[in-house]
Amino acid sequence: VLNEYLDSLNCNKHLIIGMMANKDHKKYISYFKNISSITTVDIPNQPNAISGKELKNKFKNFPNVQYKESIQEAIQSIPLKEDDLIIISGSLYLSGEFLNLN
Repeated sequence: VLNEYLDSLNCNKHLIIGMMANKDHKKYISYFKNISSITTVDIPNQPNAISGKELKNKFKNFPNVQYKESIQEAIQSIPLKEDDLIIISGSLYLSGEFLNLN
């Protein structure tokens, strides 16, 4: 459903993703189409999360995949243009960390 909505938008989409280790990482990422970049990150304070580096290795077949240690680094590393969109996804724990930044 998220990808269907994203496909309806006329902009570049940049995905920042962190996930728990017990999830089906490759299946989850396969739902996303037309993503300009993927940045994997570590989820702080979550011992059951897969490391961002490991997650990046699982997504190596996708173009424009990078790893950054934190959400802040990930956001700063994306070369945004006007109307570009950043999507924080993968785990509610990661979304919670993003909300804590505000």
